[in-house]
Amino acid sequence: MKDLPRYITLLLLFGLPFVILPFGTSQFEIPKVILAQVMIEALVFFALFFRQRIILTAIEKTCYFILFFIPFLDLFLFTSGVSFFGNPFRQQGAFLFFHLLLFSLFAKRFLFAAIPSWLVFGFLFLQAAGVILFPSNDVGRSYGFLGEPNAFAATSVFVVPLLFLPRVKKELLFFGATLSAIILLASGSRSGLIAVLLEVLFLLFVRRFPKKVGVSFTVCVVLFVVFLVSTLFLSDPHESRVEIWRAAFLSFLSHPLIGGGVGNIELLLHKASLQFASYISVRYVDSSHNIFLDMLVSLGGIGFLAFVILLFFSFRTYLLRKEFVSVAMLLGMVVVLSFNPGSVWELVVFWYLVGSGMGEAGNSDTTPPET
Repeated sequence: MKDLPRYITLLLLFGLPFVILPFGTSQFEIPKVILAQVMIEALVFFALFFRQRIILTAIEKTCYFILFFIPFLDLFLFTSGVSFFGNPFRQQGAFLFFHLLLFSLFAKRFLFAAIPSWLVFGFLFLQAAGVILFPSNDVGRSYGFLGEPNAFAATSVFVVPLLFLPRVKKELLFFGATLSAIILLASGSRSGLIAVLLEVLFLLFVRRFPKKVGVSFTVCVVLFVVFLVSTLFLSDPHESRVEIWRAAFLSFLSHPLIGGGVGNIELLLHKASLQFASYISVRYVDSSHNIFLDMLVSLGGIGFLAFVILLFFSFRTYLLRKEFVSVAMLLGMVVVLSFNPGSVWELVVFWYLVGSGMGEAGNSDTTPPET
């Protein structure tokens, strides 16, 4: 019974992407959202039943309180038909956000150093099989079990760092790399490719220069920022992503402190897009296509600051613990979520990584160093 939180966490990380049921407005996303919420509720119940401790610093407690309180307050200040459950296509409203925060607090931590190799490679093999099992979209990009090409590519971003765990043999490493390449090429995701390249670059750097971990991480972060900023200059001025980011920033300026509500992003973006001759003003857009802008729009500057502090603390803790696989994976998920809307599974992985990095960096309950 005491292993139930661990099994639930593993199912959310490795099993949720394969959930596809023919109901709701999306047979790919909606069943995943509903099941994720039910499983997180079960996880919290069993964690409380077994009196699982949550170790947080004072600053981390404050940040979590802010991230819970602001969306709750926004539900009363900016009530709409989509503020609580979100729209019927992705259901990423305040209700799901609260669940993701709870998951980051109660999920069983330090799994990656102990998970069996067969689970990692079975997950990757089945995801790669999705290229054959599901047809490509209108522009020839595969979407696999996730229903969207960029989310499909994120499965490689999730698994590639795990191929660098010490117990993985070279033969399996090449096999996993081949499957990951198939997924990335079939999905046609540039953000997924950039994320994997940065993950591999960081892990190779820390192996080659073990005393320059901080420098290696800084280099990868700088490269990520360069890729992010270059989108503004190398893309067509009328490309939707650039205009969405512009609308998101304008929306933030209209609600600079506590945002306009987690589930209201689509309403806020549409209203902001009317302020300029925008291509997206006549299109349906329910995300800023960037997790940082989503936080700015929905939670304002205060919520955004709390979010960034938690993210910083997670990276810092992983680096001090020398859990480099977790550093690479979190970096990769930040990259893919900075260019595209996140599926519920991507958000589950992201918040798991954030939550696992909470607590004192020198905590003796950590796993052995990952290289």
